Amino acid sequence: MLGTSGDLVTNCGSLVDSIRGWGYGRVVRSLLITLLLLGTPAAADIESAWTVTTKVGPDAAVPGWFLNLGITGARAKITKDDPRALQVTHVFDRTPAHKQLLVGDRIVGSFGERWENSHRFGYGMEVFGYFGPIQFCGDAIEKALAGDGKLELLVERDGEQREVTLKLPAKIGSYAEGFPFECDKSKAVLAQLYAELLERQQDNGLWHGRPHINAFAMLALLSSEKRDHQRAAEKAAKAMAKLTQREVDWNGHSCWRQTLYGVALAEYHLKTRERWVLQELDDIANWLADAESPRGGWGHAPWRQDGQNGYGPICMITGQAMLALGLIAECGVEIDEDVHGRAAAFLAKGTNSQGYVWYKDGNGGAGYADMGRTGISALAHATSPLEPEAYRKVALRNAACIGTHPDTYPDTHACPLIGVAWATLGAGLEEQHLRNLLDENRWYFALSRTPEGHFYYQPNRDNTAQDYGAAPRLSAIATFALIFAMQHRALRITGAE
Repeated sequence: MLGTSGDLVTNCGSLVDSIRGWGYGRVVRSLLITLLLLGTPAAADIESAWTVTTKVGPDAAVPGWFLNLGITGARAKITKDDPRALQVTHVFDRTPAHKQLLVGDRIVGSFGERWENSHRFGYGMEVFGYFGPIQFCGDAIEKALAGDGKLELLVERDGEQREVTLKLPAKIGSYAEGFPFECDKSKAVLAQLYAELLERQQDNGLWHGRPHINAFAMLALLSSEKRDHQRAAEKAAKAMAKLTQREVDWNGHSCWRQTLYGVALAEYHLKTRERWVLQELDDIANWLADAESPRGGWGHAPWRQDGQNGYGPICMITGQAMLALGLIAECGVEIDEDVHGRAAAFLAKGTNSQGYVWYKDGNGGAGYADMGRTGISALAHATSPLEPEAYRKVALRNAACIGTHPDTYPDTHACPLIGVAWATLGAGLEEQHLRNLLDENRWYFALSRTPEGHFYYQPNRDNTAQDYGAAPRLSAIATFALIFAMQHRALRITGAE
């Protein structure tokens, strides 16, 4: 949980100042109003996305943050007034849906059967999951791609029901049972994502101003043995090194940068053994020790004695810090083991009996919600060279929680794509937990891919539009590239010994 609305009012000024420079305009305003009124990010609903827009890429032409209907080229929304239908809101030119689906069409079924189940709105264990039209549409796309590519939809237009058949490129195929492992489609998808990352890498070695995009893109490329991918990863690593530091800075949300780049640079050294990285890792380890909160843990910004950092420690960033410190120690760089231990203790206070990790260090009870924090805890404990036996037990309990409750996959607060990545990699500690997660959410992979082969940041139950406003496709491309790169098992966070 984020805290009380009083906490938000107190800290809103610093949050606005930090975000204002990102250029999200109406997105930021609506987000802050929602947070202030509700007192918790978990109260948002999927309908709150329909009026949000972006100015980036082809999605700038779309009049809202709508559901991408896979490679059909159509976008749609679902509303409380019409919970059994997907209402078409936009159709891209020169796509399978072009001139076949029209704005205003209601998609009510597939392959001759009407969808009888309604989408469940809201946020909570009683409504989690996307069983209903959203999942059914993704499943129908996968069914079509597993066959001749003909996607048969039941559509209501002008009060009449009709059958509309979209011709999808059948050569794309469907995902194999064990995807992303031993799956021809996963290999082809990853190759296309790699090509996108190479094309979109900037001259400075990075992809964007948002650290998770850079870290995920670099880690995905680092997983590959191809020379051009390794060169791109090296270029990114050197760019990250220029942006990390030893002396604590007090501006912005620097804990995100230091922890994510710490993970990426440590993995880079473990893969390449390049010695220049060691000094950078030593700087990051010292920075994390100095930026730690007196309670243990890290927040968006480093802890300050005058209390002006505007935010307390939270489990997501603390998990990333613990992961970074453990990997840095594995590189042979000395870390303060007490700092690492306090990170583990902070996460333990936020973890309930089934292994679910709440937003902050206060245990929120026996339930569960979004799994990104649980995933990063699993990775941080599993990869740490300190107390490996005890930490391994914690990691497996985290992974089991993800596999037992796979229904919140796209719903992590703040940046759902970070949550999707960490939840997937965390569940990957045990094959069955990963299978439970991915099999439950196969629809999400089908719907998130675009006709061009990109991936798209879908709206979800806990809408935070930062990534949508900034990079609606690049953020998803980097995230899905890291997930599909699990097939290489080349990094510590993806199973390398």
